[in-house]
Amino acid sequence: MTVAGGAFAFLHPPIPLLEIRILDVWLLLGTGALYEFVTCLMTLLLKKRSSKEINLEATLVQVKFETAKKRKLGPSAFVETSKLERQILSTEKQLEQLKAKRFASANQLTKIVSRLQLLLWLGTFIFYFSLPVLKIDGVQVAAMQDKLEELSLDDPDQAASGFLQGFFFPLSFIGIGFKVAKLGVGKAAIGALVVLWSGQVFVKKIMDGVEALLV
Repeated sequence: MTVAGGAFAFLHPPIPLLEIRILDVWLLLGTGALYEFVTCLMTLLLKKRSSKEINLEATLVQVKFETAKKRKLGPSAFVETSKLERQILSTEKQLEQLKAKRFASANQLTKIVSRLQLLLWLGTFIFYFSLPVLKIDGVQVAAMQDKLEELSLDDPDQAASGFLQGFFFPLSFIGIGFKVAKLGVGKAAIGALVVLWSGQVFVKKIMDGVEALLV
């Protein structure tokens, strides 16, 4: 089985597949994407300023403006200016308390999410240990490289492994997680963790953009 690149075939060669568990791929992608969406959404809601905090900030700006006007009046407005300055200090204190509470809640959620994520990864690794979701056909790789006649019994796995390393370069060389995910599935295959992480990373990038717009 060979999967061509379609409209983007010029970006990479066809992928010579020996085996693919398509239902597992969709399950893992969906699980990773859903987990990341839910956790990012919860974190986003906690990081976002509440209506009370927004109103206090607006009030603070207004009070500072009024205080500046009263100061220009000199000693005659000393009492009113003092009241406004005390109001500024009180409003700033309330804002600091709300921000501290919001950041503490977000940090606590981040710790919980990290622990749940480790459990998800560990569970996926154990459940799919020695069960690759995708395997590369070394014979087809050799045929694509016009080296089929030179192929020996031990070469197909090496050819398939080389194809994967090139396809995922530089992750295949510098990615520790990528190497861990290949434990138990062989060098010529892709483990479940890689697919799960792909779903998470895809949604994470989208949610980071949403957070940058809203927070």
